[in-house]
Amino acid sequence: MADSGLAYHQGTCYQRHGMDSRGLDWANQPSPYKTYPDIVLIDLPEVADFPRRGLWPVAAEPREKAAIREPGLEELARVLDLGNSLTAGRRQMGQTFYFRSAASAGALYPTELYLAAHRIRGLAPGIYHHAIGRRALGLLEPGRVGNIWQCLGTAPAREAWAALFFITGRFFRSAWKYGTRGYRYVLLDSGHLAGNLVLALNCCGLSGEIYYDFDDQALAGRLGLEPGLEGVLACIALWGGSKPPDRNEEAPDVPDTPAARAPGAGPRAQPLCARERVNPGIEAIHQAGAGSLADPPPGFSMVRQMALTATPGPALRPAEIPAGSPSCAQAVLNRRSKRNFVDDTLARETFNALVELVRSHYYRVGPGRLYTPPLVNIAVLTGAVAGIEPGYYQLDPREPALGKIASGHFTAPMAAVCLNQAWLARAAVHFVLSADLGAVENHLGPRGYRRTLIQAGSLGQTIYLAATALGLGACGIGAYYDHEARQLLGLKAECHMLYLLAAGPVKG
Repeated sequence: MADSGLAYHQGTCYQRHGMDSRGLDWANQPSPYKTYPDIVLIDLPEVADFPRRGLWPVAAEPREKAAIREPGLEELARVLDLGNSLTAGRRQMGQTFYFRSAASAGALYPTELYLAAHRIRGLAPGIYHHAIGRRALGLLEPGRVGNIWQCLGTAPAREAWAALFFITGRFFRSAWKYGTRGYRYVLLDSGHLAGNLVLALNCCGLSGEIYYDFDDQALAGRLGLEPGLEGVLACIALWGGSKPPDRNEEAPDVPDTPAARAPGAGPRAQPLCARERVNPGIEAIHQAGAGSLADPPPGFSMVRQMALTATPGPALRPAEIPAGSPSCAQAVLNRRSKRNFVDDTLARETFNALVELVRSHYYRVGPGRLYTPPLVNIAVLTGAVAGIEPGYYQLDPREPALGKIASGHFTAPMAAVCLNQAWLARAAVHFVLSADLGAVENHLGPRGYRRTLIQAGSLGQTIYLAATALGLGACGIGAYYDHEARQLLGLKAECHMLYLLAAGPVKG
C-alpha cells in the first residue's frame, strides 16, 4: 500500500506491455448521480441570463477587487449553473447521458458538491447536497453551521464567509474503470470542478478562495460521507460579510449545530450500484494524505525544481482576443471534449491567447488565488503553430518568452506514449503538466500530492475553456505510459507527467 503520493503515483504507472486487460462490469457501473431518497429538495430559481464578460478579463481579474457582500439564492443558482451543471445530452443505449460544465476523465463524474450555507439571502442556514440531476439543493442538516469553519486548517473568520463549497470524490466511479489509478482522475476531476467554481464566482462578481487543508474525518462526518467510499478533497469559501477575512480575528462564541458526527451518519444516499467496493489502494493513498498540509518554502519554484535546461525561445506576445468571442459563461456552457483535430496551422495570435489565459492563473493574488505558489510545471509541445518551429518548450509564467528545451516534432511521439492514440498527433499544440513529486512530498508532506493533482486539473479546465472560446477543440489525457513519457520529456527520477491537454483546430 502506498504511504505517499510519490509512491502511489509510481505504483500506478502504465507500462506498454503490462496493461490490465480486464473487461468492464457494465452491469455494475455506478450511477453518476448521488441521490438521497428521504430529504427535502429545494429547487434552484431559474436563471434568466448570465454575465456577458469575456473569459480573459474574468480569469485575470484580481479577486480582492470584487465586492465582499452577502449573496442571494439567485446568485448562488447562477454560480452553480456555471460551475457544476448538466450542459448537453446524448442518446446512448436507449437513454440520455448528460455531460457537465466541468470536464471528467471518461465522463465518469466521480465528484459530488456540498454546500454549508451560512449567509445566503433566501436560503436557510444548513448543509446541503447539490442534486445536479434535479437542479436542486438537498437539505442534509438544518440549522446554523458557523462552527464548520473550525474543520479548515486555515480557518476563515466566521463573519466573513457566506458559504463553503465542499468537493468530494466518490472513488468507485473512477475505480470501476481505472482501478487504483482512478484516484489520479478523481483528483484531476476535483480540480476541473474547483477551477470552474472559482471562475463562476469571478464571473458573477463574487469572491472566494480555495482551501486544501482541513480535518478530513470531521468534514466527512459532518457531510455524512461513507467511510472508504468517498472523501472530501477541496473546499471553496465564498466570502459574504462586510469585510475581507482577518486571519488573526477570533470568532465570537456563538452556539451552533454540533460539529462532531460519525462518518456515514445522517441521511443515507441510494446505493450507486449493486456492488460498490472499497479499493484498498485508493483508500490507502487517501488516508496517507489525511494529515496537515505544509506551505512550500519562500521562493519555491516548480520550474527550478524540474531543472529542465532551456535556451531563450520565441517571445510571448500580448494576447489579441478575437472580436465576437463568446463570453465566459458561453465558453463554460459550450465546453466539450473534442478530439477530431485536423492538420491545420494554429495562428500565432490564437496561440498567444491560449498561453495568456494559462499565465493568468499564476498571477492571481489575494482572495480567489489557486496557485500560491504554483506546484505544476507547464511545458508546451508545438506541432503546427505559425511562427514557432516545432519543438519542446518550457512555459515559465514569469518570463516574457518560452524557453526552448529541444527542437523537433514531439506531438507524434507523445501520441504514441498516450496509448497510441494517433489523433493526438494532429493537434497543433500539447500542454504538458508535470511536477517533481519528491519535492512536493518533502516540502508539503503527503497531502501535497492531492493539492498538486487538483491544481493540474484546474489548469486543465482553464485550457479547455480557452480553446472553446477560441473556436478550437481540446481534450485532456490522463492515460499514458508513464515511464515512456518521462523518457521523452527528459524528466529526472521523481518528476512525472500528470496531465496532457491537446488543443488545435477541429473539423467543423
